[in-house]
Amino acid sequence: MLIVFLLAAAVTFISRYTGLDLFTAKKTTSDIPDGVIYQVDSDNVKEIAPYDNGVVMLTNSAVQYIDSSGREIDTNKHTFASPEMQVNGKTVFVYDKGGSGYRVEKNASVYSEQAASGAITCGAIGKKDNYAFSLDNHEGYQSHIFVYSFRGQKLFEWGSATDYCFRMALSDSGNKLAVAVIGVDNAEYYSKVMVFNFNSGQPAYTVDLAGKTVFDIDFITGRRIAVYTDNGVFLIENDGEYQCISEYTAAEIMQAFVSSNGLSCTAVAPYGNEQAPVITVFDQRHKLLYSHQYNELISGLVSGGSYVGVVMFDRVQILNSDDKVLGDILPGEGCERCVIVNHSLYILTGTGLHRYSIYSDTEKAVTMARETTTAAPDTTTEPTTVSETEEPTDDTDTSETDPTDPISSDIEEETELQEENDEAEPEVRDPDDLSDEEPLFG
Repeated sequence: MLIVFLLAAAVTFISRYTGLDLFTAKKTTSDIPDGVIYQVDSDNVKEIAPYDNGVVMLTNSAVQYIDSSGREIDTNKHTFASPEMQVNGKTVFVYDKGGSGYRVEKNASVYSEQAASGAITCGAIGKKDNYAFSLDNHEGYQSHIFVYSFRGQKLFEWGSATDYCFRMALSDSGNKLAVAVIGVDNAEYYSKVMVFNFNSGQPAYTVDLAGKTVFDIDFITGRRIAVYTDNGVFLIENDGEYQCISEYTAAEIMQAFVSSNGLSCTAVAPYGNEQAPVITVFDQRHKLLYSHQYNELISGLVSGGSYVGVVMFDRVQILNSDDKVLGDILPGEGCERCVIVNHSLYILTGTGLHRYSIYSDTEKAVTMARETTTAAPDTTTEPTTVSETEEPTDDTDTSETDPTDPISSDIEEETELQEENDEAEPEVRDPDDLSDEEPLFG
């Protein structure tokens, strides 16, 4: 009895003088708000991305892996001042923008952690898990670019004394790099996209995009590149020829979401009218599927597989690749960040992370929110979609290329043929062969 009394007295003393309630310090399930699968301070979250059937969140202090039920798989703390994240499957490349630190994580564990010898301006990860970054004002270069394999072997290096690199992308084959650069020549601003093969120190070709600022770039096949700018969307072919597939002005572009393995989309405010935005959706090859006009302000776009989410303040409207509105998802509060994973929509709000089934949790769409402006083009091949009457299982993974999808199969076949014709280049080992290898850090 004396021991119990002393313990109770100690707890009372600590609670009174520290403000900690040791009896209720650990939250229980009943403390979590309805609809929230994982509690997190949304102001602390920098990015959220698909990871397996759940998500990976980059916060100001850690990389957190959450499964579809809200269970925390693992948390890896970091000390980066301005962290940014690039994700490919189960591999995550995290770097400190403006700082020198970076690391690679695989299967929710830190595989390697390094410090570059300069300030990192941007980074990218490829489907072979090789990664790239550019250093600012390093060793006499305005931009000094490095590409490494998953194991840390240097694959490519290039520097420019005049060009400032601020966006980059790696090809699916793992042996090409596209970079967006800006600079000043004879008192005139220029903007370019440069594409490199790793067996040459000079660009294979350069595309001049004068008067345009690139805000996203991605390989959509083995050699074709999609470039999103403040003055239109462009497709660049292997020979450097390019075409504009969507026109708008810098005053009109509101949002864009670029996906290398699913639908991509833009939101444009015609003549600057943000209360009547036009949403344009492209397939994986960046062929136009459809465009629609909304009659209210939208705050964001998200896509995944064959779904697009149009984010309003308090709801997300889901569309599919067949130009059908599946319905609205209503979290009951403001949507701060969203991500589509397989057939689920994850929404980050002020109370935490929510997860919804795209099919069973959608409600009837607000009919006034959407008006058709252009019909979908007649195409001979369309993405495979799930029947509206049959709800897919939540663990069905659509993030990888589907061999039964005619468009995905064509892209895969085209990429394979292109890679066969490439000259011999540095081997990039598939990191899946390393799945049983112990990480260097816990």
